[in-house]
Amino acid sequence: MTYLGNYFIYTAALCSLASLILYFLAWRGRDGLVHLARNFFRLTAVFAFLAMGTLLYLILTHDFRVAYVFSYSSTDLPLYYLIASLWGGQEGTFLLWLVYIGVMGTVMIATARQFERGNMFFISLFALSLLFILIKKSPFEVLPVFRAEGNGLNPLLQNYWMTIHPPIMFIGFAAAAFPFSFALTALVERKYQTWSEAARKWTLFAWTALGVSLVMGGYWA
Repeated sequence: MTYLGNYFIYTAALCSLASLILYFLAWRGRDGLVHLARNFFRLTAVFAFLAMGTLLYLILTHDFRVAYVFSYSSTDLPLYYLIASLWGGQEGTFLLWLVYIGVMGTVMIATARQFERGNMFFISLFALSLLFILIKKSPFEVLPVFRAEGNGLNPLLQNYWMTIHPPIMFIGFAAAAFPFSFALTALVERKYQTWSEAARKWTLFAWTALGVSLVMGGYWA
């Protein structure tokens, strides 16, 4: 399963790179490449989701050969903390972030209209940067020595807020990339007057998710 997880990450990176190149060419006037660029981005989202599903499976089956599973889970944790172990460490949160980018990017493809090509070029670039991090520091790294038990989730994180706070916070982190992509596209295309209205819903969504997560985090603290 570890090889399968790495396969999903590498394949997602290739699809993201293809989406990046194709959206750039479409942005430069190659209209016939837009459909292909969309499909490659959707494949990026699918493979990212499969990679996260693989990591969750390894956690739930207590495969302590995997360094991430060993570091953040154990057999005595209840199911909800085992699921929370998915975002208990850095690699897992980057993977969660990537999945959210994939889902929201798919929504943007359907809604961005005149801003789609530029926006999705920048979103593909952002997704590719997350994938490079996951390739460099893989959540599927295997330990050199077999361990019968894991370290478990940090006791400070064994709180019911851990099951809902990080996922909502990373929704906000992911959503914040989308108004930024509108701004970058507007700068390149010199659409200084129209981009803010197009980005308004994305901005409100990002602010709401981040605001809710800040309130949750403050209450948890």
